[in-house]
Amino acid sequence: MLEAEAALGRREAMLRAGAVACLTGVALVQALGLAPLLTQSRLLGVLSLAAMSLCIALGWTLAAAPARASPQLWRLVAVTATLVVAGWAAPRALALPGLPGSRGRWTALPGLASAALAGAALALALVAARPTRASVRGIVTAAAVLATMAPGAGVLLVAAAPGPPGGEAALVQGGHAHAKASRMSMVRMPKIRLQPGSGRHGGRYVMSATSPRRDAFDVALIAAAALVFALGAIACLRRRSTAWDSAPAPGLL
Repeated sequence: MLEAEAALGRREAMLRAGAVACLTGVALVQALGLAPLLTQSRLLGVLSLAAMSLCIALGWTLAAAPARASPQLWRLVAVTATLVVAGWAAPRALALPGLPGSRGRWTALPGLASAALAGAALALALVAARPTRASVRGIVTAAAVLATMAPGAGVLLVAAAPGPPGGEAALVQGGHAHAKASRMSMVRMPKIRLQPGSGRHGGRYVMSATSPRRDAFDVALIAAAALVFALGAIACLRRRSTAWDSAPAPGLL
């Protein structure tokens, strides 16, 4: 039988199980889209990997942390979910370098699925923690800070983007060799298409390139690992809830 300190109330266990499922789903979406994202921007790929690792760590902590750590734990869940939603909304609301075709694509999958799962985790954290005015003010302040830092993040993406190998010398040599290599590279050049604008935003040319895709075996393996992790964590929470229900009342000890 589990120790009394490890037991959880049924409501707390159910909320934690829901949060574990949501965080595991976010980590699964990030894992499936990591390879194409790394080809577009190395920095965004690192951020996606960090979000995936954080969601996995939080899911494990939700299953193992004692009941007395619930307030701090739910704050971490709320902050993580807010960061995931902000990371999904930023390239769709702003024109970020490295993701020229993401602006305005609010319904594109799998980003929408990741944001929906993060929003559900945020809702569960708000229900479990019963936020006060100070905590709500902190979340709003964090969202405002993230919105303010978005232009600076775009500049950082430009600065961190890899340049041509060899630096300026490669550009000079490339200019001399352009006429010779134009016929050979014409077949392998990515297609350039005009993306029409709407409203006061004009159209722009977007270069479409093929992104690496995972085969069915890789997707099945990653999904199976996520399912095993989520089911194991939920089973642990169910055992802890059963121990709470079967524990004797304090007055009978």
